[in-house]
Amino acid sequence: MSESYETFSLDDIDASILQESSRFKAKDGESYRVSFAWFPLDEDGFLKGGVTPKFIKASRHYVEGNGYIISQGAEWDQLASTYGSKGKKLAFGSVIIVWPTDRDGAVEKSKLATGWKVQTVILDKNKFSTLLKIHNEWNLSEVDINISCPTGGGQYQKLNFMNCKENLLAKIMSSDNAELKAKISKAVADAGANVRNDLGRDVTIPQLKSMFGLASSEFKTSSLSNDDVNDLLSDTTDFDL
Repeated sequence: MSESYETFSLDDIDASILQESSRFKAKDGESYRVSFAWFPLDEDGFLKGGVTPKFIKASRHYVEGNGYIISQGAEWDQLASTYGSKGKKLAFGSVIIVWPTDRDGAVEKSKLATGWKVQTVILDKNKFSTLLKIHNEWNLSEVDINISCPTGGGQYQKLNFMNCKENLLAKIMSSDNAELKAKISKAVADAGANVRNDLGRDVTIPQLKSMFGLASSEFKTSSLSNDDVNDLLSDTTDFDL
């Protein structure tokens, strides 16, 4: 596993489908009810209860024409910034279940058993900070989250979060419906394998140079002070909101 990524639980702030998995993207003016669902599996292959969902974080660059690429260190960051990146930013990924609802986020109970979707979700630092505040008060293993996207906010995913009264995933996983529990558990496990890819691509320095049409000798790094190095390391290893 690349050292640029770090997987953690919300209990560890210091470190801080049978259906096709896809990345969640809210639409203008719509609301969604979701359960954060990236839990380990128990000995029966079901999502384990009594724990908080996992997240993975990484610092990444957005490079026009090449999408999101994961930071691989100081030389890599300088090269990316020289050729199009506006700087690296911390991002957080996890897995959610999107429950069937109307446009206002009200659950459609008749579709609950079959209308759910498992998706990956990518959050910037500000969105994750808001989510963490809800978790610290209510615990994401015990409540669902209502995600609303204001009109005009879809392009940049300007999302609002609010806790719901209960957690639909927890209710299903405590039921006797073994078939549904197995389907959901497998779907979440499968989606968890895609979270890293949705955060960004791992690209080596030679690959990055090739991407920018550079020969190996065309790029040289500048010297960095100890403070510069400490700042860079802090960006990728510390969870500090």
